[in-house]
Amino acid sequence: MKPLERRLRSLQAPDEAAVASRAWELASVEFERREPRARSHRGRTLAIALAALCVAAIVISPAGAGVVRWVGDRFDRPGLKHAKPFLGSLPAQGRLLVTSSDGLWVVQHDGSKRQLGRYADAAWSPHGLFIVATRGHELVAMEPGGRVHWTVTASPRPRAPVWSPDGFRIAYFSGPDLRLVIGNGTGDHLFAARVAPVAPAWRPGIDHVLAFVARGGVTAANVDLGTTLFRAGGVRPLQLAWSPDGRLLLVVERERLRLVDSRGRTRKALDLPAGFVARRAAFSPDGETIALLRERSGLSDVRLLSVRGHSWHERAGAPVSGAFSSLEWSPDGRWLLLAWPAADQWLFVSPARVLPVSGIARAFAGGAGPAAFPSLGGWCCY
Repeated sequence: MKPLERRLRSLQAPDEAAVASRAWELASVEFERREPRARSHRGRTLAIALAALCVAAIVISPAGAGVVRWVGDRFDRPGLKHAKPFLGSLPAQGRLLVTSSDGLWVVQHDGSKRQLGRYADAAWSPHGLFIVATRGHELVAMEPGGRVHWTVTASPRPRAPVWSPDGFRIAYFSGPDLRLVIGNGTGDHLFAARVAPVAPAWRPGIDHVLAFVARGGVTAANVDLGTTLFRAGGVRPLQLAWSPDGRLLLVVERERLRLVDSRGRTRKALDLPAGFVARRAAFSPDGETIALLRERSGLSDVRLLSVRGHSWHERAGAPVSGAFSSLEWSPDGRWLLLAWPAADQWLFVSPARVLPVSGIARAFAGGAGPAAFPSLGGWCCY
């Protein structure tokens, strides 16, 4: 063996031992993800030879250090290790609405999926009997199996439809205007012009009270009678949500949460700690708890806030932080589903367990090209 060759073989790439360990971990995970298929002895031999060549390239090639850095970057990506490589059954009853770049999907409790078509902005009707979604210039109401019941055409394109809790009204945006349609697809009309692009919120009950953002504040109105219940000024909401009993309206601002009563009076407010901003909040199904998704310096966490009393009782809602994009309560209120796009994971979180699932983008991709991370449209119904 020549002196130069001996020197090259004796050299170690930076952090070579740690890289080898991490590479073995990656290979193990990918092996578990594979789909079983018959393979010939020749194929196995070729795979082993290619693996050996890759290891040799890392150790002896002049570009070895660059490869080591690339492998390190691959393992520094966010996410929880030992995540399930595929979506199995949901940890609680109900069905999920999921919208990807390839269209709208319904995920059953057992983990099976059905693609309904090229729809966007999907939302459940009460009890999950129907789905409302958009498709181009159409507002579409359909069954969870995909059978279309009616369509309404709007220009500009409709977006962000919201079904009332009794199923008899739907509010949606068309450009800057807020429009209403009856649950059977009739009576489409303009309700309020030039409102803020914040999703309106229906108050639980049969009186069809809708809260929306306009003229620098929050307005709550009975859409059938055309009467205004209250106006709360001086707020710039990112999100509105009524409590399940309809007594309190949650107003989520960038750096503050407010609970407003049926007369528009603030009953309780919470200023977020310095540096934190609110991203999303949701009442638990029993109305006792608010899950708050907040962010600081690109990382987010979840806090659980007790609704009762004059002060906020706060505790951690997940034992991990990351760049979460959304959250959903399970219908029984025992689990939170967190979407983590950068990690390509969903986290199902309960007080005692965290169940991570990876490969979410590919699971909802219809083609062979790059897969975008999907959005959640609701977990319904118990």
